[in-house]
Amino acid sequence: MKYLWDYPDGILRAKPGCEDIDSIKEAISLATERGAAVTYHSGSDAVVTVHRDSNPELIHRDLWRAIRGQIGKDVGPYPARNLSIQERKNDTRIKAANLKDWREREVAREAENRARRDAFEAKLAGVPIELVDPAWWDELDSMATDANDKELLAIAGLWARLLQLKIANGEKLEEVAKATLVEACMNRDARDVAKDAVAALSLCWKYGEQLERWWNSLQTRKGTTQ
Repeated sequence: MKYLWDYPDGILRAKPGCEDIDSIKEAISLATERGAAVTYHSGSDAVVTVHRDSNPELIHRDLWRAIRGQIGKDVGPYPARNLSIQERKNDTRIKAANLKDWREREVAREAENRARRDAFEAKLAGVPIELVDPAWWDELDSMATDANDKELLAIAGLWARLLQLKIANGEKLEEVAKATLVEACMNRDARDVAKDAVAALSLCWKYGEQLERWWNSLQTRKGTTQ
């Protein structure tokens, strides 16, 4: 099977990363082969049951309703083609409540991240970035027009300052670059920003060329090209 796992405990589960519609269609094909209903657990903990004549689009619709908490976790095998007015109103209420909760969590998360970043900046307040081309750093800052670009540049700056402290203590850049990048990233995945942070620092930071050589050697060992 391509989209479903048949676990040793006898329970079918959707494979991580597969599209929900693909696992649904494969379950229907399996039900057709077996001549019996097929039940599997989706990645969202919903339990999907299909027959050979189940409608995959309707199953998919209700699976997402289950994921959003608009209905229970048991989905199928024969969802209603048309939702009632009451069901549609209920779905809308729950969707609005979910969105409100998500926005509140995002506000809280952003506030926490700002507080952590401010504390980090305070810790490094006495450590200026040792720039060989301050004008280019300023130009990078002016080109950072959205929140993501600004955060990436802030991470690059924190990374450079952390590395400077390590180097001043006699440590080698190549040995501490990974760990300090992870520390600078805080709430971001270091893999998402590493390449761009290296690109920014390589052109204007005191140890930029050394950092770029380390990065290129790392990619060569991984078998990737720049």
